[in-house]
Amino acid sequence: MEHRPPVVVYQVQKTLPFQEKVRSEVLEKNVFEALTGACDTLVRDGLPHITSRRIQKGLIDEIHIVYASPWHLSQAKTLTITNDTPFVVTEKLVQESVSKETQNMVTSSVLAEARVTSEMSVIEERVTNIALNGYDIDTPFGKKTQKLTMTLFVSALEKQFREKIEEIVNRFVHAKDISHHSLPLAFFSTVRDAFAVGKDFLLICAGEEITDIAYARGEILRDTASFPWGRAHIIRSLAKDLSCLPEEAESLLNTQHLETLRGDIKEESRQALEKACSTWAGYLRETVKVFSGSGALPRALFLITDEESDVFKKTLERGELFGKSGSSAFDVTAMNKHILAPFCKAAGAVKKLDPRIAVATLYAQTLSADPKKD
Repeated sequence: MEHRPPVVVYQVQKTLPFQEKVRSEVLEKNVFEALTGACDTLVRDGLPHITSRRIQKGLIDEIHIVYASPWHLSQAKTLTITNDTPFVVTEKLVQESVSKETQNMVTSSVLAEARVTSEMSVIEERVTNIALNGYDIDTPFGKKTQKLTMTLFVSALEKQFREKIEEIVNRFVHAKDISHHSLPLAFFSTVRDAFAVGKDFLLICAGEEITDIAYARGEILRDTASFPWGRAHIIRSLAKDLSCLPEEAESLLNTQHLETLRGDIKEESRQALEKACSTWAGYLRETVKVFSGSGALPRALFLITDEESDVFKKTLERGELFGKSGSSAFDVTAMNKHILAPFCKAAGAVKKLDPRIAVATLYAQTLSADPKKD
């Protein structure tokens, strides 16, 4: 059967109000308001683009909600069980080990480190790899080993936040199933399945307030991390240093706009942008140290950010910012419409397909085709 790329027939995006100083309660309120507005627009203006009468009536089989930071708490971890004598690997043994580790992740100590105080709801619990005596294996159950190694990925949301999101969605559409996912796992699965990139790669999503990073080695999601610096922080830094409006600062994230400036204004803007991007690169360097250990990081890197913000791609390619003088630091693939076009199509109503929506669509298609596939 011929594989056909999924088609995004309609998309709606709501931009959160810019905050000079971020307050979590205001940010959460803005998310709920944006989601309400987006759902209302989707039902009012988007459904006429759908040919299925069933969907036009708001009857949808599946809703997949993909969260970027800071809304999810995610962790990738390697679990190891050893014994002096061989033991049989069973589904019960694996499930008990996974359940115990999942519970550990949502204990008070872990949540306190992440500054989370409310009850959590687990949304993803995936064993992405199993190895027996150091060898990866697809069918481990019933086999004997002295060393069982599992790679586990777990994500959770604050329970009240999840319930509020579902309550808003259910006001507008009725679905048989609503499932929740984290962007790192969706991004990883999409790159692994769609791109001939090799076994090792990095994934970066430069969001508004937080940058998410994921590390894949041997086609397995080995680790995830984040740091609190994104597009909004660079905009704030530029606005402060240049004494300009946030809208003016935001335009400088596109280096083509920077080149149109003249004289002292151009040089002052360039220096301010250099300072802000160097700060972002510094956070990134410190964060990825936990991935590499004594080894080298992969050069292949996939990037999600606002398509107009090319400063992130250019910063990642600068070797001197990452200890590689004279050469680019990474081979960066920006997830834009040209890269995504062979894998995810956009209908005429979608003028510019957002990379996050494309990644979420590809991931949802995979889950719909095979619910057990991660």
